[in-house]
Amino acid sequence: MNPIKIPVHSSGAVQIATIIPTQSGFSVLSTIEDVSDKSVCGLARMPVIAWAFDDNGFAYPVTPHGIDFNGPLPAILYPTGEVDDSRQSWNSESDWLLSQIHDSQGGRDES
Repeated sequence: MNPIKIPVHSSGAVQIATIIPTQSGFSVLSTIEDVSDKSVCGLARMPVIAWAFDDNGFAYPVTPHGIDFNGPLPAILYPTGEVDDSRQSWNSESDWLLSQIHDSQGGRDES
């Protein structure tokens, strides 16, 4: 059996110890920015197809685009509808998106 080749995007050394498939329903969330002013105007979902574990047991999501170790850990949408980015949790995808919009506006309210 041939090993699976997964693109790894990293600026540092990360040693992957194991990769296991995931159950369906997990997605990596990212924001879509307005090109004119860089404000958040939507979200994109990328399905998580596996979890990659480093030598310390830390899990990284594997998407069809590979594993990205650059920058902060991505927000993960769980099958339950909750979102977590390892620093904070939200009850829903909508709550996560609203917080990203709020942050992109410098924390100011647009009311």
